[in-house]
Amino acid sequence: MEAFHSQMTGHQGPFSLRMFHPSFSLMLLQANISCPCTVLDFPSLEQFIGEITATPYDIIGITAVLINAAKVRTLCRLIRKHRPEATILVGGHITALPRIETRIDADHFVTGEGLRWLQHFLGEPDRLPIRHPPMDFATDIRTMGMPVNMRIANIVTSVGCPVGCPFCTISAKFGGRGKRIDFFNSADELFETMLDHEKKSGVSLFHLMDDNFLLDRKVALRLLELMELHDKSWSLAVWSSAGAIKTYSADQLVRLGISVIWIGIEGKDAEYSKLQNIDTVGMVRELRSHGIIVIASAMLGMDHHSPDNMDQVIDYAVSHQADFLQFTLLNPLPGTEFYEDMKAGGMLLSPDGEGYMIPHRRLQFGHRHPNIPRNTESGYLTAGFLRDLQVNGPSVIRAVDTLLKGWKRYGHAPDRRVCRRHERLSEAFGSFLAGAVWAAREWYRSDPVQYPRTDTLYQDICREFGQPVCTNSPATGARILSCMKEEDESLRRGDRHDPPATRKERIPLISYTQAIQMFHDAVTEIRPELGITPEDLSANPRLDEIGLDSADRMSVLGSLEQRLGICFDMKQVAIAMDVDAVVSMLLSQEKTG
Repeated sequence: MEAFHSQMTGHQGPFSLRMFHPSFSLMLLQANISCPCTVLDFPSLEQFIGEITATPYDIIGITAVLINAAKVRTLCRLIRKHRPEATILVGGHITALPRIETRIDADHFVTGEGLRWLQHFLGEPDRLPIRHPPMDFATDIRTMGMPVNMRIANIVTSVGCPVGCPFCTISAKFGGRGKRIDFFNSADELFETMLDHEKKSGVSLFHLMDDNFLLDRKVALRLLELMELHDKSWSLAVWSSAGAIKTYSADQLVRLGISVIWIGIEGKDAEYSKLQNIDTVGMVRELRSHGIIVIASAMLGMDHHSPDNMDQVIDYAVSHQADFLQFTLLNPLPGTEFYEDMKAGGMLLSPDGEGYMIPHRRLQFGHRHPNIPRNTESGYLTAGFLRDLQVNGPSVIRAVDTLLKGWKRYGHAPDRRVCRRHERLSEAFGSFLAGAVWAAREWYRSDPVQYPRTDTLYQDICREFGQPVCTNSPATGARILSCMKEEDESLRRGDRHDPPATRKERIPLISYTQAIQMFHDAVTEIRPELGITPEDLSANPRLDEIGLDSADRMSVLGSLEQRLGICFDMKQVAIAMDVDAVVSMLLSQEKTG
């Protein structure tokens, strides 16, 4: 998936931010089951067929969004042809498709949260602590024709949003208004996972995949407390509603390391609770003044929108001057309250759902809009993106401007933890960002609007970072400018930039049943007089409740290490107070070689 280019910056030519996002859900599923599992991400049809014919899989799962329904139907047909004995599972947002069981030949459709469903389906307990494998938020990041050397760790903290906007498919899929499914029991667990990712991958930038992370103040402020206690200068990218953001001071957000916020501004006069009595224009300006990059999402197609006022609607969104601006159509997607309302009113263009199986459905209304004629809506989307570029300039240059604001404000801050985070920016300005702005200035040399803007930014960077940056940036900028010209030619030719197919196989060292039996054998070896059975352990008692004191616990864990030829992480050992915690440690071990 390439969210930025396809949904925000695709009209910005070589300035478009390009990156591919892997299938996080599949990686999370793979890490939390005890049977051998292979994740095949973005395969070609030939690669998919080769995989399912070469390996006798018992279960084959597919996840997809609505517009890929036709592709899923094809994959299921191929599975029936080449691996007919396999059980087919289909999950993701595609399962909201009306009468999906008559359209796609699969054995099971997972309509809600899939991780616990899959554990239950495989006969494993669906209560074990969730393991969060290291995974990159994006790969092949580039802009202006140049690769960007930046690694971002992705952590899925929850699914669903309690705000429950009526158009939101994510909220609808995971329980609706007032509901969310947390993947951590506490901020302390989240912090430990972030520490683990930092240790294994050397990352300091985290994308917390949560539809409204700042809504839970208890978790966010506890995470801040832990970051300060352990002197962590991490940078966080989060999604949050305006209403949630408003409950924090700028100082709290900066100390928490918030560096990027994705916020729904929706539109002027939008009657959603998350926007009530909030000046989103002022909020975006304030966030950017503190060095926080803002990704804003605006909707076109509310009931009061019409050809007569669409210019004003677009201008309002553009006036936010967000670093990145997404325009989307307000569409009735299956499963949402908005869809049901349109269905009840007879307004759906495709009541049977067939229309939602068409690629690029996001560019067209799925209902009869009261004011906007059919087949004109995509033109308004294009107009919005072009207006944003014309008025505010390229998004990546806006982001550089925001980063510079943050550096000016906090690059020499008395809080050394905050200061260190912004000091990393000085390296980025010296190695790439100043050159990027120089190249943008040259690109726009004949543009009466963009040239003065980029020139002012470039001169500001040179004043702030001094002679070395000013001296070196033209050479870096010249290389970037050359790459921009090549990228521009590639885009004009219509060259495709597809994600590479990846294959990751995970073979746990032991299964859940084996883990329980091995734990039983170790306990029996240490304390045979307790008479503990595997069934007793499967009920997940606390270790002290079955008669194991702290010395016994360490002896049992030592025995398990010897049996498996492994060494447990001492932090995990310290908190392993019940059977599930120990079993989870065992199931996290993988075969190598």
